[in-house]
Amino acid sequence: MGKKLTIEEITNEYGSKFESLQQLDSELKKQLEKLVQGTGVKLGFPIYGRVKKIDSIVKKQESGSFTIKKSIKELQDLVGFRIILLFKKDIEKVIDLLHQNLNVIKQYDTQNRLDNDQFGYSSIHLVATIPVSWYEVPVFDGLGDIVVEVQIRTLAQHTWAECSHLIDYKDDYEIPAYMKRSISRASALLETVDLDFEKLVKEREEFIKKMTSDHINSTNLESLLSTFMSDEYKTGSENYEEAVQILQEKGFSEKEKVESLIQKNLERALEYDQGLAQAIIDNNGENDSVNYQGKDYSTRDLNKIKQKKTYGSQTFLLGYMLSQELTKSMES
Repeated sequence: MGKKLTIEEITNEYGSKFESLQQLDSELKKQLEKLVQGTGVKLGFPIYGRVKKIDSIVKKQESGSFTIKKSIKELQDLVGFRIILLFKKDIEKVIDLLHQNLNVIKQYDTQNRLDNDQFGYSSIHLVATIPVSWYEVPVFDGLGDIVVEVQIRTLAQHTWAECSHLIDYKDDYEIPAYMKRSISRASALLETVDLDFEKLVKEREEFIKKMTSDHINSTNLESLLSTFMSDEYKTGSENYEEAVQILQEKGFSEKEKVESLIQKNLERALEYDQGLAQAIIDNNGENDSVNYQGKDYSTRDLNKIKQKKTYGSQTFLLGYMLSQELTKSMES
């Protein structure tokens, strides 16, 4: 059997290097915080760092799960960090950031260690040392040969990792089928959380992009109409996409121009709508339609019109305003 350090040798070396390990933990954590903060990435928790405890190192040596031959610096997680992110989409961004700023020795995904019939959740691990360019910085003096491990995972992945010891089982036991189903369900739910959050972030970014656009689109048109009209005009039957298409065909592509159209014609459109609603109420269902200012309108929604005292939807009023504006343009 090859030579390996005794427990006494491990303990003595750990004691002599402990102060340096703590310094690396403290200073590198500060650097990681600054690097991540500069990307705008959202963290689920503050970055966590720790120096591996001597009891844990001794246990590894005694169990044979890792053999320390010459120095405790052979351990890849002697100093470890954990970066927990809110969103899965940011994982690659953080990985690239660490590759750019640290000397990354290797990278692996813990999920790849599992067999098809085992359960687990992804956690990206990077094994690295500080770059040579940092050696001259006093706080990192003499720390260049210490290997550190950085774990990167989402909040959902972290939840799985923290709870996994509750469902751990030994290889020599066959886990019951009902437990397999429960574990699979829990794992799937956490993965769904990550996927749904990622989808929500993308939808939010797209929504903000549409809302702040100078050109009219279905999102900012709905917001614009809701700003000028009360809730009773929002019927749920509005086709904003079609309304946008008509506006663009008639030369109203800019949001500012549509807003001006509404401001100039809204009062008249509301009067027209209320007059039409009253005409239908007065007819009281005697006819299938009523003629109002030269146009025929159905009376089938009489009860709803009686209740709301209005006839049309937001897009109906918008259509009226557009026709009035185009008529004025032709007359001038």
